[in-house]
Order: sequence, then C-alpha cells, then structure tokens
Amino acid sequence: PVIRTTVSATGAVKPQVGAEVRVGSRVSGRVVRLHANIKDQVKKGQVIAELERAELEAALLERRAEGRVAEARLTAREQVFPQEVEKGEADLRRWDATVALGKKELERQDDLLKKEFSSQQARDQANERLLVAQAQLEASRKELDLVRTRYREDLKQAQAELERARAAIAGAETQLSYAVLQAPISGVIGSVSTQEGETVAAGLSAPTFVTIIDLGRLQVDAYVDEVDIGKVQVGQRAVFSVDAFPALEFEAK
Repeated sequence: PVIRTTVSATGAVKPQVGAEVRVGSRVSGRVVRLHANIKDQVKKGQVIAELERAELEAALLERRAEGRVAEARLTAREQVFPQEVEKGEADLRRWDATVALGKKELERQDDLLKKEFSSQQARDQANERLLVAQAQLEASRKELDLVRTRYREDLKQAQAELERARAAIAGAETQLSYAVLQAPISGVIGSVSTQEGETVAAGLSAPTFVTIIDLGRLQVDAYVDEVDIGKVQVGQRAVFSVDAFPALEFEAK
C-alpha cells in the first residue's frame, strides 16, 4: 500500500502577474469595428478594435504637406545662396583688381608729377579713385562674409525645420497607428467594456476595450495552515478543483 500525506487548502484561481491585460485606446474617437467577444481566443498581434481614422489621416496629410514645404525651403536655400556667394566672390575679385590697377595708376602719377609731366590735380584724382576702390573692396569683403554667415545660419534653420516636420510626420503616423488596437498577448477575452458605435475619450488613463487573460498562466492563491506548511515544497505536484466542476482535478505544480 502507498501512504500519502495530503495538504488541503481553500483558495482562489487568479491570473499570474502579466497574464491579465486590459487593452485600451491611446486616442479618442468612435469605435467603428470591434472584433472580439467574451470567451474568444485571440493571438498576440490580432486586431481587437478599430477607431475612426478620418481625423487622424487628415492630420497626417497636413504634417506631410508641411514636410514638403520644409523640403522645398531647404532646397531653395541650397540653390540660391551659392549663387549669391558666387556673385559676392566675383565682386570681390573685381574690386581687388580695381584696387591693384589704382595703385599702379597712382604710382605712375607720382612718377609723372616728379618729372613735371603731370599735374597735382591728376595725381589727387588717381588717389581718390584708389581710395574709392579700396572702400568698395572692403565693403565687398564684408558683404561676402555676411552672405556666407547668413547662408550657414539659414541652412541650419531650414534643416531644423525639416527635421521638426519629419518628427511631426512620425508623430502623426504613430497617432494613426493607435486607431487600430491589437492584442498584446495571446489568450481569452475575459470582458468587453466598449461596444461598436461608442465614442471613447483618451485622457490620463486609457479607456479599456477588452480584458485578455492568458489561461496558461494561472495561479491558486491559498492560505496553508502553519502546521502543514513545512510539508509543502517548491516543485511538488499539486491538484486543484473548482466549484463548477467538483469531480475534475486540474494538474498544477
């Protein structure tokens, strides 16, 4: 004969931590499709519900349009500013050549004045033309530096605007994806809190659509008498029964 010692206790069957998930919505809107009912088996990734998408799709189209505008602005800056820089460099070269020519003319007038082949007035006019050319050269150099600085700053700003527009597009796409609710785990629909046609408002807490329970991860919470607890070891075979099926024993560990 086999002698067994049995420890009996009364408890309750509950899902383990993470085995019960409340599926809610992160955006507000009207429920247009509900693909779940109580006791339905669902798999991870399966579509549970769908919200209206018109407003979210319109917002996405608007963000994409803003993205195209930002791209166009960046392209325009990339095309226009190099031309302005090239023009400024050409002006700088022209005035540099004018200054060089003015210096030679002034030297020539000085020589002619020493030999009394020219007048002081002609020499002064040559000097005045040189001073004007030098002033124009300095102004052209400053203008070119200003154009280059403005080009760098405007380019950075245009790139930042494009990055911001792309981030807004990604955000709108994410919001649109929230209109489709998927099962985060595989299991059984335990409860349904929202019906088709209802309007849900997502606030600080997401409104619950359904509750999914993984029946493969259940536990029995039971209080064992202090006298018997020493006979219970981790990994031992255990069985439990429920009031609905008192004649059946369910295997556990």
